[in-house]
Amino acid sequence: PERAPSLKPPSLLVHRHLTGYGEERGGISARIINRGNETALITYYEVVPWYLRLYYHTLKIYLNGSLIHPSSSSSSSPLSHHLHLHFIPGELHMSPSVIDIILPLPPRSGVSLEIEFEKAFL
Repeated sequence: PERAPSLKPPSLLVHRHLTGYGEERGGISARIINRGNETALITYYEVVPWYLRLYYHTLKIYLNGSLIHPSSSSSSSPLSHHLHLHFIPGELHMSPSVIDIILPLPPRSGVSLEIEFEKAFL
């Protein structure tokens, strides 16, 4: 019998899920983990249907548990200076919301993203 080739574990892991309960409010939560020995340039791109209204002011980005966005003087991270963030709000019954985040993820570290939404009445 042939042996299956041994698979090398992936350097990057991504977990994404919806949060909340009920029919009106919720959120998107994502975690990206770099298990490798080199910095990885991460692009997180999310297109959200118009009927889920994203609240940009609720967007939080954490690196290894420390808040890097929105940045504050008390938790200023060198990584926050390399963060590229582009947000396009959706239009009701017309176009989706778009979140585009690019950042360098240091070796053996993780980044978490959270944003809240509200479901529109159809």
